[in-house]
Amino acid sequence: MIVRPVLAVLALLVASVGLVSAPSYAADCEGPATGKRGKEPLCDLVVGDREFKLTKGKAKPGGTLKFKASGFVRDEGGGQTLTFKLNDIDIIGPSIEADADGNAKGTIKLPKAEVFNKYKAEYGSYKWWVRVLVGSGRPDGQPDLPAASLHDRFRLVGLKPTPIYGSPARAVGGSVDAKATHLTLSLKRGTASKTKLVVESLSPVPIGRKSRMITVASGATKPKKKVTLKLSKDGKRYFRRHEALYVAAVSKTPKSKAVTRVFKIEKK
Repeated sequence: MIVRPVLAVLALLVASVGLVSAPSYAADCEGPATGKRGKEPLCDLVVGDREFKLTKGKAKPGGTLKFKASGFVRDEGGGQTLTFKLNDIDIIGPSIEADADGNAKGTIKLPKAEVFNKYKAEYGSYKWWVRVLVGSGRPDGQPDLPAASLHDRFRLVGLKPTPIYGSPARAVGGSVDAKATHLTLSLKRGTASKTKLVVESLSPVPIGRKSRMITVASGATKPKKKVTLKLSKDGKRYFRRHEALYVAAVSKTPKSKAVTRVFKIEKK
């Protein structure tokens, strides 16, 4: 058995494969072995002449990668079952069984952009790779040794930011600038990557000769402690003549319940 410097898999093999004792890795190995989940490791566990390569080296989110593998033969003879893992975090696509000589080729389906953006946000991932695992993937429960783990990197193209839904940020207070052009809100942070805010009058307010409900300001914000929104036309007209207003600030994300906070806005 040879441990070849290229990528690390200790926790991967112990947790996902579960059939090998913990091998010794160099101190500079990164990845699951040292708790750096989602970070590209420096070591692979390569047994014999096994090879794994992504022959299509780039793909879009939701697209496919082509691969070929060789040398994946069981101790008891016949091909091993190959399981694929993205960035040492999640299993992707179905497992594939190598032929009697240990060879396999095919395609690997990648997840949608939301997953890649989640990896970037949660793990700081900016490099992308696929790991092939063998050792415990046989559906019939038969021995699939020896255990091995190799990876190959690919280039991700066309990734666009997508919102990561969660609880919205909540407006807890605010004030309007002296020129009555902008509203600055103090926020209590939520877990969502983006929150939509709408600030409305709590009751009808005098605008010209009539009193009516008005939208003071609206917009979106990323997680932060404060946000400045441009006043609506009605909001500007109101604050040119008045110093304060009771409002309802509604915070929402597409997959969370809206949060409403009531407070008084004063002009500085």
